[in-house]
Amino acid sequence: MTERLALTSEVFDHWRHIIDRLYIGRAPDGKVFEQFEGYFTRRDVDLAALEPRDRSVQTMLGIKATNETQVLKQPDVMMLLYLLPNEFDEAIMRANWDYYTPRTDLTHGSSLAPGIHAVLASRINDPEMA
Repeated sequence: MTERLALTSEVFDHWRHIIDRLYIGRAPDGKVFEQFEGYFTRRDVDLAALEPRDRSVQTMLGIKATNETQVLKQPDVMMLLYLLPNEFDEAIMRANWDYYTPRTDLTHGSSLAPGIHAVLASRINDPEMA
């Protein structure tokens, strides 16, 4: 397989270089992953207080203003947990679920978000939410 994929020592060195520079931010509890560097310092928005609504938060606030908040259309952290379920224990999944779900525009954000959230809800044993 190494030969077929031409995985030379240079290729491995290149990927080690990238891996050494990856930023993996976490909240002080060590369980919640930071969506991206600086995300935790952005303004929080109570999405529940905006209900009922018939449009996305981006439409309501504008793209620039929304980008200054913690509102997400589809959290990459949740996608990470979805794609690599065996890499994280239930406590990590639950902590990220509890943090990111209220900040995700599940009604008018990404069409992918509800399905991913449904699968993750089942993985943390929340069948009603799933």
